[in-house]
Amino acid sequence: MKLKNPVVIYFLLIFSMVHPDTREVPGEYTTIQAAIDASYDQDTVLISPGIYQENISYDGKNIVVISTYLLEND
Repeated sequence: MKLKNPVVIYFLLIFSMVHPDTREVPGEYTTIQAAIDASYDQDTVLISPGIYQENISYDGKNIVVISTYLLEND
């Protein structure tokens, strides 16, 4: 299917750029900071149990950093 309407293409591009993602540590990223660095505003960094010895910086990003404990109570 070929899209010819530039308005539809514009909205598809905008939606794909602003859709929040969940970045998983250590599933996708080995460190919390790596997940934060890869994130964009409105993303969530979901951290599984483990020991993480690092200093993190949000770099002014509007993101949520949470533990899986919040979701699973375990």
